Amino acid sequence: KQWYQRRVRGLQRLCRYLREAYCAISKKAAALPFVIAAPLHLDPDYSCVVGVPALMTESNKSYLGRAFSQAADKVNATVVFDDFDSAVIQIKTEDKAKFFDALTVLLMT
Repeated sequence: KQWYQRRVRGLQRLCRYLREAYCAISKKAAALPFVIAAPLHLDPDYSCVVGVPALMTESNKSYLGRAFSQAADKVNATVVFDDFDSAVIQIKTEDKAKFFDALTVLLMT
């Protein structure tokens, strides 16, 4: 469990860093959340998906956990919410593409 927590925290830091770097070159990006996925080291059948809210968000409360849940339900993806942060999930790698398509539709509307 400890390796998982370290990996998640590292992915969250990477996600925030990439969001800030992308926002520096694209001003429109500041209004969008940033989401990344990486394979789990000990279980290649699952990937860890991490999201951070947009820089220009009025509230500190993250809506990404709810969006992750809705996207997973929409495409019947196998997901595990195994972190205190709802914007962190484990997803079956084969469901990742469908999940990201559904998530994109949800976040862009």
